[in-house]
Amino acid sequence: DEEDVTACSECSGIGSIYGWMVYVPCDGVVSAVKALQVPADGISVEASASAQIPVMYVMEDNSLVTPDYSDLAYVSQATQTATVDDVGMVEGVAQGSTTVTVTSKYNDKLTTSCHVEVTTA
Repeated sequence: DEEDVTACSECSGIGSIYGWMVYVPCDGVVSAVKALQVPADGISVEASASAQIPVMYVMEDNSLVTPDYSDLAYVSQATQTATVDDVGMVEGVAQGSTTVTVTSKYNDKLTTSCHVEVTTA
């Protein structure tokens, strides 16, 4: 396997090295990403409003790192209730609830779900 680290900003990167998803911060210390974390209680958004799903990388040492949201893929299970764009911005469509699945574009085994409650204004 070859190394493939893609820069997410000027001095940090996320990618895979020999099959492991890794984060390389500005200090150059490589750490493996072991999970994605979203709020346990999910998020709430009003119909016709929007809100970001806050996602964090959970590293090997249990520290949290804010990802580049474009490194993740988002899918709403009920687009008639809420839609989600390619950087995790949820827009409420109609009152109800849905689940948004968040998956790493670098490792599809790193996935989690966020409950989304859409309320009326």
